[in-house]
Amino acid sequence: MNLSFKDNSYGFRPGRNAHQAIKKARQYINRGYTWVVDIDLEKYFDTVNHDKL
Repeated sequence: MNLSFKDNSYGFRPGRNAHQAIKKARQYINRGYTWVVDIDLEKYFDTVNHDKL
């Protein structure tokens, strides 16, 4: 169960792939959306206090 993921999240999720993400992006474009937010969390966890994890 993926309770912590939004339905439009495709990265690193079982049963989801890039082709599905592209299909969803096309649906958003067809609805009139004109922008995308792309977030790279690669360095984020370097700043997390690991003692609190």
